[in-house]
Amino acid sequence: MKKILLYILLLYQGIIVYAQTVITTPNPILRYETRYAYSDLNLKKIDTLIENFHQYDPKSQWDVPYISSNLGNVPRPLFFDPTYAIGYQLGYSTIEKYFLKTDSVKYYNTKTPFTSAKYVFGAKEESLVEFSHSQNIRPNFNFAVDYKRPVSQGFYAHQKSGEHNLSISQWYKSKSNRYNWLSAYVFNQAKIQENGGVKVKDIFTNKAYSQDLSTAPVWLNSAENKYNQQKIFFTQTIYFGPKVNNSDSTVKNSITPKYGLTHHFEYSSSKIGYKDDEKMGSEYFTHFYFSDDSTRDKIQSRSLTNEIYFHNYSAHSEDSITSAFKYSWKGGIKYILSKYQQYDIKETRHGLQLFGSLQNNPLVASKFDYKLFASVDLAPKYSGDFLTSADLKYQPNNLFFIATTAKINRQSPSIKLDRYTSNHFKWVNDFNKMTIIQAGIEAGVPKWHIHLSADYFIVHNYLYFGTDMLPAQLNKTLQVLRLSASKDFYLKNFVFKNKAIYQIVNQQEILHQPKFYIQSQWYYRGSYIKKKPLHAQLGIEMTYFDNHYADAYNPATMEYYLQNEEKLNFYPLLDVFFNLQVKRTRIFLKMQHINQGWFGKKGYFTHPESPATPRTLRLGVSWQFYD
Repeated sequence: MKKILLYILLLYQGIIVYAQTVITTPNPILRYETRYAYSDLNLKKIDTLIENFHQYDPKSQWDVPYISSNLGNVPRPLFFDPTYAIGYQLGYSTIEKYFLKTDSVKYYNTKTPFTSAKYVFGAKEESLVEFSHSQNIRPNFNFAVDYKRPVSQGFYAHQKSGEHNLSISQWYKSKSNRYNWLSAYVFNQAKIQENGGVKVKDIFTNKAYSQDLSTAPVWLNSAENKYNQQKIFFTQTIYFGPKVNNSDSTVKNSITPKYGLTHHFEYSSSKIGYKDDEKMGSEYFTHFYFSDDSTRDKIQSRSLTNEIYFHNYSAHSEDSITSAFKYSWKGGIKYILSKYQQYDIKETRHGLQLFGSLQNNPLVASKFDYKLFASVDLAPKYSGDFLTSADLKYQPNNLFFIATTAKINRQSPSIKLDRYTSNHFKWVNDFNKMTIIQAGIEAGVPKWHIHLSADYFIVHNYLYFGTDMLPAQLNKTLQVLRLSASKDFYLKNFVFKNKAIYQIVNQQEILHQPKFYIQSQWYYRGSYIKKKPLHAQLGIEMTYFDNHYADAYNPATMEYYLQNEEKLNFYPLLDVFFNLQVKRTRIFLKMQHINQGWFGKKGYFTHPESPATPRTLRLGVSWQFYD
């Protein structure tokens, strides 16, 4: 793998050298115009704001709050957050939240070479490296690389964890607007040392550990999980439309796109390995099916995807408000071939999916916004799997809006829940398909910075891991109601942001999560040098959720499972932050968990036997360069 990455980097450097010899001097007016798009090709501006710049942890950027004992560890959801999918699923959705997805790869369009770099560092070798570079080799051909590396040694023994996220992408569009090509290589890796938690309950009060928390004994001293994922894919589109006259003699067959025929091809490979040197008689594991000296579990999954769909052209990739249609639709078919191997398990599975969508043009202002989507799997193994969703938003003016959403998903169990063989765990199940129904409503008054929302979930045949660490299925209906409210106050240079979530669950013995969650930010902002782009924020951030029976963690399966013996106690967590922006440079300074030790609160556990990160200082800086 290291050799492959080295070859890719050498090739990339060669392209850069070549590109620098062919790009002409840009128009100074367009010098700093750099935008990026995802697979929808609606260009977006590069982020240059300092708002929440100090929130570098990926978990702080997810819609639903998660928690973990160290940066990069398998996160635990604090609220119900189901996975919507049909067909083949590998079953590691929680740790995959750190990964780059096919539709999250960035494609750039820049007038001059663009480079962005970010570096965060702090105690116990915790760091975050982000790097992006993009340039148009030709006016209609762009090449880009994005890399992200969060890693942390951790404060406790054998706790180091981290991820690699790398994407190398290119975007080509013919001068005639007839043909469009997107392609990318994606590499994701999660490498996590698993200590199984600390053996002592008094880690925050015992003076023997006060100087060095890593001296506290842990259950596992050599266990490790490693997850490698690689993807290679391309998307090509042929557009159809009337020919137009063009004054540029080099463009002879320019068209105004109205319809497109798109083909998407993707190959993905996943390798998951768990290893430890725990021997028979271990205090942690009770079963040793293959070896009583050490564990070397391996899982390999490969998938080949081909899809083709026909669609209209409702929005130009140059972010133009002009359009061929006021609405966007597409419909197509997808075939997936998947192979899975784990010890004596060898599976080949097929998927054949029909899908379609309809929505209004997002680039044209409208009082009503709507989006409809439906997909169904026809393959024998997954026959009956389907996903439908409908979103509607009404905003007659800038004063208020109201939006509704509805989803119905019937999905087969992941292959991990279906069949599993390892040194410590074995199971073969015949679970029923799970059905998830979600209905939501959201209302807001942007002028007053008020947002209210409610989401109601009904789940039939809910799948979870029981107290025995084995998968189980609920034979009752699970119902979850999640209410959310946020209100921001602005008083001259003072900003007060507040968000609260409240959750009601009818099967509390099965779904262990807090009832409420509160997050607030209070900071002072201002520009301190006149006629200079210098902006700063100084403030404090508070997070709190109530006491609950947090699920325990099984490192061998990378899953959280039910426990009913220990109710964890939590208290408000305070972080102090300072954000600074000087031209295109951004800096933050953050003291996490500054209130540790106040009022006798020495620390807390994120889940049983897993203590949270203590008070620590983080510093981050980001630069953006335009050649």
